[in-house]
Amino acid sequence: MKYRQWKKNYKKRHGVNPPASIDKRKQRKAAKRAFKHLVDTIKYTDFSGAISRAANAFTDAVANIMRTMGSACDGAGTVFRNAADGLQPLEIKGNALSWEVKPVVCDYGVYENNALDGSSELKFIQNGYKKGRA
Repeated sequence: MKYRQWKKNYKKRHGVNPPASIDKRKQRKAAKRAFKHLVDTIKYTDFSGAISRAANAFTDAVANIMRTMGSACDGAGTVFRNAADGLQPLEIKGNALSWEVKPVVCDYGVYENNALDGSSELKFIQNGYKKGRA
């Protein structure tokens, strides 16, 4: 009875029924209707399509990140490979070679050292030795 009296009083004073912004009962009814509509919408919605689309989007994003990282690593690998070739330019069939000058009987011999198997081979003999030249 209390609500009915309040509503009649409001109508007498203002000439219209109370708006929903101040009528608590109308607000509760509207909220209940909205919730029921939401539940019905969720009940009849097929989420399998949305889930598969989200999974595909996630997979695509991860693949793009991996491609980006792969290209960055390829670039870094190329830079390091070029730097290594600059430091040690001679590489014949996988053998990393270097030279060393050692005294032989009365002259100096130039030996080719293979870093992979540790072997050393005499390549030629020269008469004099100046530091910095082989």
